[in-house]
Amino acid sequence: MFELLSNLQPRLPAFNRANWLSSIRHFATAHPEYADLSPMRETEPSDIVYDDASGSLTTLLIEKGYLPRAHWEGKTPKYFIEVKTTTDVCTTPFFVSGVQYDRVCIGLAIL
Repeated sequence: MFELLSNLQPRLPAFNRANWLSSIRHFATAHPEYADLSPMRETEPSDIVYDDASGSLTTLLIEKGYLPRAHWEGKTPKYFIEVKTTTDVCTTPFFVSGVQYDRVCIGLAIL
């Protein structure tokens, strides 16, 4: 997900490694491009955190049909992105911590 967001065109303003807060990002140091990536030493609020101050990501999500224009146009939210993966089929269950679940429920209540 970090690579996907890093390579969007046009680029997301102020999006860089500082937005990648995953506690397991140190595993990426096996790749030469990330050999110098330091491990996270504190508890992360989310795997990727992006303050969309310019509205660039929000506009892209609206244009791709993921967010309703009527509600989100002109808004500049702070995104807390959790990344969940599997090497199995898409219906494979995944773990969500109580804190992650609560954060989603709070986010949905705001909508």
